[in-house]
Amino acid sequence: MEKLVAREILHVVSCLRKNYRYSLTSPSVKEDPILMDLDVLKRSLPNVTPPQIIYPFISIVKSGDTTGAITIAALEAIEKFIKYNLFDSFPNLHLTFSQLTHSITHCKFEATDAVSDEIVLLKILKLLSDLVVNDTSRSNLDDKAVCEIVEAAFGMCFQSRVSGKS
Repeated sequence: MEKLVAREILHVVSCLRKNYRYSLTSPSVKEDPILMDLDVLKRSLPNVTPPQIIYPFISIVKSGDTTGAITIAALEAIEKFIKYNLFDSFPNLHLTFSQLTHSITHCKFEATDAVSDEIVLLKILKLLSDLVVNDTSRSNLDDKAVCEIVEAAFGMCFQSRVSGKS
């Protein structure tokens, strides 16, 4: 678990550093809340709980200040945590998966180009699908979270049809 989380932190930080805003100003860990959250998580390993693991990544997903590439890296990290059953050994995950679902369905990112934006939307749909299919997450999703997933999927489908007709 520790190596997987550390590797994903490193990947997200490297995506942040490739971003024009981060490479130009090179904020220190203390100046940037996203970098600070990732650093706190890295220093806390291996003694962390699922909410502590997820928090920095959902902060990126909810932030409107990150580009699609950074958002994709955060979504892929969350996807790996679910795929590799990182949370299986923890009890009472209802709140964690509720927060995760809410964050993913309310994802914000800086629009760059149509192709990158569509990749982010595809990653969101894939992750929402994984949440419903995975045994651990499915058993911890409440009705509200499932409704949010369905609404988000239908909303993306409707939005793509409307924008495709324009």
